[in-house]
Order: sequence, then C-alpha cells, then structure tokens
Amino acid sequence: MLETIRKIPAVRAAIAQYDQLSHRDRRALQVMVTALAVAILYLGVWQPIVEFRSEGYERMQQSRERVAWISSREQALERISQVNETGQGGSLGDADLLKTVTDSADRSGLPLQRFEPSGDDAMRLWLEAVPFTDLTQWLGHLQSEYGLTVDQASLDRTDEPGLVDARLTLEP
Repeated sequence: MLETIRKIPAVRAAIAQYDQLSHRDRRALQVMVTALAVAILYLGVWQPIVEFRSEGYERMQQSRERVAWISSREQALERISQVNETGQGGSLGDADLLKTVTDSADRSGLPLQRFEPSGDDAMRLWLEAVPFTDLTQWLGHLQSEYGLTVDQASLDRTDEPGLVDARLTLEP
C-alpha cells in the first residue's frame, strides 16, 4: 500500500524535495510534522472526548437534581391525590363549579356581570370595573382552595385607575 502511495506524482515530487533538503531542515520539518500531528490528535480526538464527557457529567448532575426535586414533591402529590380521590377539598364536581365560583365571587365582593359553562368542565366569567388586586387575590384563592386555574384571560383597563374589565375561562 505504501508503494501505491509513493507512485502518486505529487507524493513523488514531495519526496524528491524532501531528499534535497539539508539534514538540519529535514529535522526541523520532522519536528513540525510531529507537532502538527500531536495538535491534530489533541484538537480532533482528545478535546472532543473530554468535552463530551464533561457535558455528559453535567447532564447527569441535572438529571439527579430533577429526580431529587421530584422525589421531594412526591409525598405532597400523593397527599393531594388522596384528598382528591376521597372527595375532601381541593376538587370540584361539574355541578358544584358554578355555585362555588359565584359564591366565592360574592364573598370576595366581585360582581359577576355574566357567567356560563364552557365545554364539559370549564366556566366563562365576565367582570366589569373590578379592582385588579382583588381579582388576582380571588383567582389565587380559587386555585389554592378549589384547584381552579385560569385557562384564558383578557383584561382591559378602565378609565378609573386600578380597575379592570375581565373575561376569564376557569377550569379545574
């Protein structure tokens, strides 16, 4: 195979030029070629392996942190699941959704202008000229007490500072 390579005209010309160099120039060329080969091996092989290993280690650490975070929350999620299965707090049936939301709005002093069911288990609400802070506190209460979340929201400011018109869709 080496003989086949030596038959290539460009290789023959390079060998002829190398043979014409002085001993000192040949030695310098050998050192440069060796340094170039080492640099190529380092940059092309060793460094990518090291980077791949360190990135893998970082991904492993992140995965371990996620597992630890999930494990730390597992007991809380199991308690919530048990509460929902037994029907004690935190869960609403479809029939209770309308009553719960309207009663809660009345207790919070937020007048519902209009409300209607939306799909199987959601509810649309319209509120006009309500204090923004009261609205956000009420929505937080609905989420923490009944597990209701805002699926869609549209808030428009009114002419009076601090008051908004809101169109909301709540779902369990």
